[in-house]
Amino acid sequence: MRRLIAIAILVVGSAVCAGSVYVAAVCGLTVSDANAANSSQEIEVVLHITEIEPSPYWKNDIEVPGDSFIVPGTSDVEPGWVKFTIILSEPYNPNTVYYQDSQEYLFHYDFATELLEPFIGMSPSEYEAVALYAAGQEAVLGAVIVPADSGIQEYGIQFIRYDAYTREEIRDMFNVANASVIADPCVEAFYFPSYEQMAVAEDNRAWFAAEGIEVSSTARWAAGSISGR
Repeated sequence: MRRLIAIAILVVGSAVCAGSVYVAAVCGLTVSDANAANSSQEIEVVLHITEIEPSPYWKNDIEVPGDSFIVPGTSDVEPGWVKFTIILSEPYNPNTVYYQDSQEYLFHYDFATELLEPFIGMSPSEYEAVALYAAGQEAVLGAVIVPADSGIQEYGIQFIRYDAYTREEIRDMFNVANASVIADPCVEAFYFPSYEQMAVAEDNRAWFAAEGIEVSSTARWAAGSISGR
């Protein structure tokens, strides 16, 4: 089940919504109430934000290094990781990250179809259609990748989709995901593009750098390559 949280706000005249019909449509009011709002009368509007049913197998942030949701890395070529989902469909908040306990749920599909309400009960093909293609996309799939050596104060963020994301989409998603990682200020975050996102990342490496995002890969954690790409 999902939970609805009521939030009361005040709509004050046309400073918030221009036009009675617009107010009624967006705020769920009658036109007469909307007219009152446009006459600078304060009215209370109750909006509802949908939350996913709580579970010990998801949370909205992780700690790096050492979070219990992370599958530990075993070597330079086998880093640790934890997967996440961002729900894009209304009425969910696209700035909220759902980290799955990746030691309990290895795959995005199993996690989402059991615990994230918009996707519960979906078949693999149904889930793939709303998660891995641009058309009709309802979820962003990704992972935070951490070095097996906890002494390396870095982590990477990766997004998974068959269709390429635009550079702006990657920037915005990276910032949302990065804001959900709890780490010491000296720990650095990098963008690790998946295969399908590699061309956009390479073609826009300088643009990403100007946006404060360094494009890299797990190869930087190989022995003797910590300062490399």
